[in-house]
Amino acid sequence: MNTRRIIGSVLVGAAAIVYGASPIDIIPELLGPIGLADDAVVIAGAGLAIWRMLGRRKPKA
Repeated sequence: MNTRRIIGSVLVGAAAIVYGASPIDIIPELLGPIGLADDAVVIAGAGLAIWRMLGRRKPKA
């Protein structure tokens, strides 16, 4: 597997975790479910990005 893809996926995952745990948000939790939804969208988007990065494999010949 390509080392750049692995490093990139680790960085994306780490950034999503830091954003989810950070007290500073784009939409604060004070707004209720909307504030929690933006965290969920970021984490889900990061998961999708990681899945796509690691899912691109060359077919075995």
